[in-house]
Amino acid sequence: TVGGRQVAVRSLTPQGVADQEAKQRFLQEARVASNINHQNIINVYDFGEEQGKPFMVMEFLVGESLRDAMKNHHIGELNRKLAYALQLGRALEHIHQRKIIHRDIKPENIHIDPSGKIKLMDFGIAKSEGLSLTRAGFTLGTPYYMAPEQVLGQQISPQVDVYAFGVLLYEMLVGQK
Repeated sequence: TVGGRQVAVRSLTPQGVADQEAKQRFLQEARVASNINHQNIINVYDFGEEQGKPFMVMEFLVGESLRDAMKNHHIGELNRKLAYALQLGRALEHIHQRKIIHRDIKPENIHIDPSGKIKLMDFGIAKSEGLSLTRAGFTLGTPYYMAPEQVLGQQISPQVDVYAFGVLLYEMLVGQK
């Protein structure tokens, strides 16, 4: 517990610690996520390094990913699906106003708690204004949810998240990719 609350501590594997780029990306994710405060985005309370091993102290979540909810038929009826979409839309609006592009909107990165509240997670490949850890010639994301300009390695905008949101919404409403 930290401050009397249950938390999750995330750290890199030994291979991740040895990979300077992975270490940099992890710490950048922690910096970006710790500066976001929104009810539909996971809270990162603290981060740092201990004996060269980076860590993040995050909100402890109970529930399941949107992927698991869809797979296990826990997604509910149309009204509930639309409530999830609205919450995700608000989270995306919030980060886009702060000039952050998530770049990996997919069901695995959306958590649903037992009350139906969603949390957007995993800012590991997010791009914030003036900073991107993507190397030239490399494209990051999950191909099925990536906008064409992202797949092609072209200049991206918040619209890549909107594209992924549309793909995800279709999958959620129809029940298949």
